[in-house]
Amino acid sequence: MNEELYAKHLCSFAVVENARMKQNMVGQEQGVWHRSKPLAPEKLLAAAKALYRKSSLTASDLAHILELPHPSAHALLIRLERAGLATSELHRDARIRIFTAKH
Repeated sequence: MNEELYAKHLCSFAVVENARMKQNMVGQEQGVWHRSKPLAPEKLLAAAKALYRKSSLTASDLAHILELPHPSAHALLIRLERAGLATSELHRDARIRIFTAKH
């Protein structure tokens, strides 16, 4: 890893860490503790790329592709849906939420 790449990663993680600290401070004042750590933007971009490549995924599929825990993959897909980059529907028979890329 060269110095420029290290600096780039350090800057991106600093933004995420500051946001996490702010959430914890706000949550603490309201009596709520935020246990989940925000995911790095690189992982969100990787999730978007995987979703567009496959056109539809489940959280288990994304977890396998990105080698993440299932809850993290599900959180990434929910963030993509909230950003308007994906839609989802619940498959009733299998009780699986399927996320589809919005084009």
